[in-house]
Amino acid sequence: MRASQSRETGAVLLMVLVALALLAAVAASSARLAASAIVSTKAEGALLGEQITVVSALALIAARMNGPNPLPQDGTPVALKLPDREIEVRVHAVAGLVNPNSAPRPLLVALFRTAGTQPLLAEQLADRIITKRTLAEAQGAGRAFRFASDMRRLLADQAGLWVQLRGLTTFMGANVNFDPNTAPLRLRAVAPPATLGGFDLYAGTAALESAGLYEVYISNLDPALGGVTHASVSITASGYRVVALDWPQTPLLADRNPVP
Repeated sequence: MRASQSRETGAVLLMVLVALALLAAVAASSARLAASAIVSTKAEGALLGEQITVVSALALIAARMNGPNPLPQDGTPVALKLPDREIEVRVHAVAGLVNPNSAPRPLLVALFRTAGTQPLLAEQLADRIITKRTLAEAQGAGRAFRFASDMRRLLADQAGLWVQLRGLTTFMGANVNFDPNTAPLRLRAVAPPATLGGFDLYAGTAALESAGLYEVYISNLDPALGGVTHASVSITASGYRVVALDWPQTPLLADRNPVP
């Protein structure tokens, strides 16, 4: 009889221990879920804050571009104040950038020279772009380069090169010509002369074809946060329209040290 009671008591104790272990596991799991939810909520809140910042920044930039004191269009960094932070913006008029889909060969060569690429390699890389354009045209594929990733893949064998060129290029519009007045300093320093081999590189259609199109780069100054947000935008008298948006990138190289 005592043996039977002992076995029953042991079984009850075992069940109690199992129940306690299950409760502990559930509690631990709930704690982990709660902690995960808090982290997720904070991350979502931070992302929402950055999205609101970009919207506010673009609205302020559009207002400045339409006002009596527009921002520089050659990528000169300018500090702007938002209600909750200070940001730095670089506004590039598309007319002063290089469009790989339409730029003439001399301008493509100049683009690669801004990164210190040797002249022969710069010409080879320019020909690589033109070959891809010719192939796309023959296949009826439209633009050879629709996104920055298309150029990044084309230059994948040139380590670190695309990072140096990204802020000098655009994929909006279809400029064949080039406006040196709004070109970034690095590009302006190596751009070919206005007339090269009988080709008028600066014939005055660039600004007309790209009117109101801008590449905008936004970074936080205070509070300081890493990365650069890039927006391709169209700005008119009635406001702005986002054509493409890239979230924080590697910070662009400063335009203050042109390659000779």
